Amino acid sequence: MLVSSGTYDSVQVFKELTITGVDGADVTIIDGSSAGTSNSAVYVASQQVTLRGLTIQNPAGSGTTGFGNALNLVVEDCVYRNNNFGLSASSGSLTVSNTSFVNNGRGLSLLFSGLD
Repeated sequence: MLVSSGTYDSVQVFKELTITGVDGADVTIIDGSSAGTSNSAVYVASQQVTLRGLTIQNPAGSGTTGFGNALNLVVEDCVYRNNNFGLSASSGSLTVSNTSFVNNGRGLSLLFSGLD
Protein backbone atom coordinates (compact mmCIF):
# COMPACT_ATOMS: atom_id res chain seq x y z
CA MET A 1 0.00 0.00 0.00
CA LEU A 2 1.49 3.33 -1.07
CA VAL A 3 0.66 6.23 1.25
CA SER A 4 0.89 9.88 0.16
CA SER A 5 2.27 12.68 2.33
CA GLY A 6 0.03 13.64 5.21
CA THR A 7 -0.92 12.87 8.80
CA TYR A 8 -3.13 9.84 9.37
CA ASP A 9 -4.96 8.33 12.34
CA SER A 10 -3.90 5.06 13.94
CA VAL A 11 -3.66 1.89 11.83
CA GLN A 12 -4.47 -1.75 12.56
CA VAL A 13 -3.04 -4.40 10.24
CA PHE A 14 -4.59 -7.88 10.17
CA LYS A 15 -3.30 -9.19 6.81
CA GLU A 16 0.00 -9.47 4.96
CA LEU A 17 0.85 -5.97 3.83
CA THR A 18 3.63 -3.50 3.07
CA ILE A 19 2.84 0.11 3.97
CA THR A 20 5.18 2.60 2.28
CA GLY A 21 5.27 6.36 2.73
CA VAL A 22 6.09 7.34 -0.86
CA ASP A 23 7.63 10.69 0.12
CA GLY A 24 9.37 9.41 3.26
CA ALA A 25 9.02 9.56 7.00
CA ASP A 26 9.45 13.35 7.24
CA VAL A 27 6.08 13.96 5.60
CA THR A 28 4.14 10.68 6.05
CA ILE A 29 2.97 10.46 9.65
CA ILE A 30 0.77 8.02 11.52
CA ASP A 31 -0.40 9.83 14.65
CA GLY A 32 -2.10 7.72 17.30
CA SER A 33 -3.25 10.55 19.54
CA SER A 34 -6.85 9.77 18.59
CA ALA A 35 -6.42 5.99 18.78
CA GLY A 36 -9.05 5.64 21.49
CA THR A 37 -8.71 2.46 23.53
CA SER A 38 -6.21 0.64 21.29
CA ASN A 39 -3.23 2.54 22.83
CA SER A 40 -1.25 2.00 19.60
CA ALA A 41 -0.55 4.23 16.63
CA VAL A 42 0.14 1.05 14.64
CA TYR A 43 -1.04 -2.38 15.76
CA VAL A 44 0.18 -5.40 13.75
CA ALA A 45 -1.34 -8.88 13.98
CA SER A 46 -0.42 -10.66 10.76
CA GLN A 47 2.04 -13.12 9.26
CA GLN A 48 4.13 -10.67 7.19
CA VAL A 49 4.09 -6.88 7.54
CA THR A 50 6.57 -4.24 6.38
CA LEU A 51 6.45 -0.59 7.48
CA ARG A 52 8.60 1.70 5.34
CA GLY A 53 9.12 5.48 5.19
CA LEU A 54 6.74 6.43 8.01
CA THR A 55 6.82 8.48 11.19
CA ILE A 56 4.87 6.68 13.90
CA GLN A 57 4.02 8.83 16.89
CA ASN A 58 1.80 9.79 19.84
CA PRO A 59 -0.12 6.67 20.84
CA ALA A 60 -3.22 7.29 22.93
CA GLY A 61 -2.62 7.15 26.68
CA SER A 62 0.65 5.56 27.70
CA GLY A 63 0.46 2.67 25.23
CA THR A 64 2.94 1.44 22.69
CA THR A 65 3.42 2.29 19.07
CA GLY A 66 4.05 -0.34 16.41
CA PHE A 67 3.13 -3.25 18.67
CA GLY A 68 4.41 -6.14 16.62
CA ASN A 69 2.31 -9.20 17.21
CA ALA A 70 3.34 -10.74 13.90
CA LEU A 71 5.44 -13.65 12.70
CA ASN A 72 7.63 -11.41 10.53
CA LEU A 73 7.69 -7.65 11.04
CA VAL A 74 10.08 -5.48 8.99
CA VAL A 75 10.58 -1.79 9.80
CA GLU A 76 12.69 0.27 7.37
CA ASP A 77 13.41 4.00 7.08
CA CYS A 78 10.95 4.95 9.82
CA VAL A 79 10.90 7.35 12.77
CA TYR A 80 9.33 6.41 16.11
CA ARG A 81 8.66 9.64 18.00
CA ASN A 82 7.00 10.66 21.29
CA ASN A 83 5.98 7.21 22.49
CA ASN A 84 6.06 5.42 25.82
CA PHE A 85 7.51 2.40 24.01
CA GLY A 86 8.89 3.22 20.56
CA LEU A 87 8.55 -0.23 19.00
CA SER A 88 7.29 -3.09 21.08
CA ALA A 89 7.43 -6.66 19.78
CA SER A 90 6.14 -9.75 21.54
CA SER A 91 6.53 -12.61 19.08
CA GLY A 92 8.01 -13.73 15.79
CA SER A 93 10.86 -12.17 13.84
CA LEU A 94 11.68 -8.46 13.86
CA THR A 95 14.00 -6.67 11.42
CA VAL A 96 14.70 -2.96 11.94
CA SER A 97 16.93 -0.93 9.61
CA ASN A 98 17.66 2.77 9.10
CA THR A 99 15.04 3.66 11.73
CA SER A 100 15.28 6.41 14.37
CA PHE A 101 13.83 6.39 17.86
CA VAL A 102 13.32 9.95 19.15
CA ASN A 103 11.92 11.12 22.49
CA ASN A 104 10.47 7.77 23.54
CA GLY A 105 10.29 6.30 27.04
CA ARG A 106 11.93 3.23 25.51
CA GLY A 107 13.15 2.90 21.95
CA LEU A 108 12.80 -0.82 21.31
CA SER A 109 11.12 -3.24 23.68
CA LEU A 110 11.31 -7.01 23.13
CA LEU A 111 8.75 -8.44 25.51
CA PHE A 112 9.23 -12.22 25.37
CA SER A 113 12.32 -14.40 25.21
CA GLY A 114 10.85 -16.38 22.29
CA LEU A 115 11.52 -13.50 19.88
CA ASP A 116 13.94 -14.45 17.10
